[in-house]
Amino acid sequence: MPEKLRKLFEDHFKEKVVDLNPLPAHGSNREYFRLSNDKRSVIGAKNRDRLENDAFVSFSRHFLAKDLDVPEIYAEDLDQDI
Repeated sequence: MPEKLRKLFEDHFKEKVVDLNPLPAHGSNREYFRLSNDKRSVIGAKNRDRLENDAFVSFSRHFLAKDLDVPEIYAEDLDQDI
């Protein structure tokens, strides 16, 4: 699965991932990874629950449009659970 996140990062930013490290789980089914290179560091998430993923993306975009302080979503591939 981290390779799908690596590909999404590289396709979106047009940059190579230098480090890809798992982050500790916090009681949900989501898996988090830090992907980074010398220009940026981002968090990638994997979750097999499509409905939860759809809701997360929708709510995040709505809150961002209302100028609320939420993490920016750079890219997603909901068909790949990321």
